[in-house]
Amino acid sequence: MDLSNLLVIEPNNVYVKNSGKRSIYYITSLEGSIIYLKKDPTNVYKLRQCSETFYIMKRYEDSLVDLSRLLEIQPDNVWELRL
Repeated sequence: MDLSNLLVIEPNNVYVKNSGKRSIYYITSLEGSIIYLKKDPTNVYKLRQCSETFYIMKRYEDSLVDLSRLLEIQPDNVWELRL
């Protein structure tokens, strides 16, 4: 997904409009993680990576969704519980 497509989907996404190259890095990271999660939806590393990236992008609801999925898979994951 490129930034122009994301702005079509979310035209008021201030993060994408103002972040330039940094947002491209985050979106690229998310794309790779999402592709990987389609193959292995229980990969806790990729779930955590998505959650952290969404958090950095101030997409807190998306971050919590991935964090919740991670904790469903590993309820005793101390690293995630301390967040």
